Amino acid sequence: MKKLLFAVAVGIALSPVVCSAQTPFDGTWKTDPNTIDHPAKPVMHVFKDGLYECKTCIPKLNIKFDGKDQKLEGNPRADTLAIKVIDKSHLEMITKKGGKVVGSHKVAVSMDTNSMIVEYTDTYPNGQVVKGATSFARVTYDKTAPHLMSGS
Repeated sequence: MKKLLFAVAVGIALSPVVCSAQTPFDGTWKTDPNTIDHPAKPVMHVFKDGLYECKTCIPKLNIKFDGKDQKLEGNPRADTLAIKVIDKSHLEMITKKGGKVVGSHKVAVSMDTNSMIVEYTDTYPNGQVVKGATSFARVTYDKTAPHLMSGS
């Protein structure tokens, strides 16, 4: 019994030391793009009649792209999205939750229109900020659309 009490007392005394010790998960991690299982269907963006529609987004989007905050439905991390068209190949998307910016995405379509890069900054509810960039290759193209991002 004395050994058990001693072990418990030592455990309690050392618990702050153990809790502050580094774990194998501490540090900076990078994703290996070759290990990502990408969706089978391409992402579909449509710019038409003053509306932006993402048919493959979850939840689906169908909002004005006038640079003003538009109400989002079904997104737990954001309640508005504003899409500001800078020119035919660049735009910026700003998401907000309760009026506070939680995401910024800058889109740039290449001059040959065959690729697109999205640079992003997202703030998670715990305050963690994640920055990065994702590149996309074009599958289809709607040449009649008012923005080069239209297509898949």
